[in-house]
Amino acid sequence: MPPRRYNPDTRRDELLERINLDIPGAVAQALREDLGGTVDA
Repeated sequence: MPPRRYNPDTRRDELLERINLDIPGAVAQALREDLGGTVDA
């Protein structure tokens, strides 16, 4: 997978958006795998 390219003017906002969207989903997925069942994230 090639590295993502960010516009220098909007890089910070784009990275914060990715963090806010990706991390809760990744944590919820990890908890589902560890605990089974559903996770309200």
